[in-house]
This record gives sequence, structure tokens and C-alpha cells, in this order.
Amino acid sequence: MIDEGVIPPQIRGFLHVALLKRLSLIPWLRRRARRQAVEEFLAIRTEREAREYIEATRARVRAAKRAARRRRRPRAGPGTSER
Repeated sequence: MIDEGVIPPQIRGFLHVALLKRLSLIPWLRRRARRQAVEEFLAIRTEREAREYIEATRARVRAAKRAARRRRRPRAGPGTSER
């Protein structure tokens, strides 16, 4: 059962990692977006909120990785051989 009042230390550690991952997805020059991400992090008060934040960050990181792979995938064009 999830205790609503306390965030266990091990979850708090993963929460901090999630914040760093989330910030790594936001360019440095987007200060407002970075500030908003930190404010959202600081508003977390319960274990449930912490777990939701971690899961949402995991989904964002996966989506960013998929998008990066799509951008790197070479396109077959005239003069290229497809295997």
C-alpha cells in the first residue's frame, strides 16, 4: 500500500534522477520551461505523486529516444541500395 504522506528515501532518489532526466530533454535556453519543470518537481508531496512523476518522465524519455532514432534513420533514395 502506498503511504500518501511520506516519500521513501529510495523513491526520492529515483525522483531526483527523473528530474535530471526531464531537464536533460529541455534545451538550456528554454529557461521558462526548465523553471516550470523544477516547480512541478518541488510541488510533489506524496509517494503517489512521486511515482506518477517518475512514470511520466520515463514515458517522455522513451518518446524522445524514439524521435531521435527516427531522425537518424537513413532514407532510401535514388542511387541507394535497400537490403
